[in-house]
Amino acid sequence: MIPKLMLSLLLLSFVGCATLVVGGAGESNASTQKSDAVLVSEVRGRISGDPALGSVRVGVRDGIVSLSGVVLTDRQRSDAEQRAASVKGVQSVDNHIYVSN
Repeated sequence: MIPKLMLSLLLLSFVGCATLVVGGAGESNASTQKSDAVLVSEVRGRISGDPALGSVRVGVRDGIVSLSGVVLTDRQRSDAEQRAASVKGVQSVDNHIYVSN
């Protein structure tokens, strides 16, 4: 009975250590990357520098920026994408902005 108890405790300690190591790696990775909320704020700030992009909406998930809305020209559409991509920490930009004619 005691050997089974000791074996169980030993196994639990290994599982606990593995969980701690895996959890620790995720925590350090998260602290070195900007949060999605910070990226949304920074991308919005960059885009709001151009009044023509006022209707552009910004979303971020896992560092991937999603842009949507309506602008008047292709140049405004690409400008919004370039502004978003220029923010440090942005992994990629999905541009769903529609150009109204």
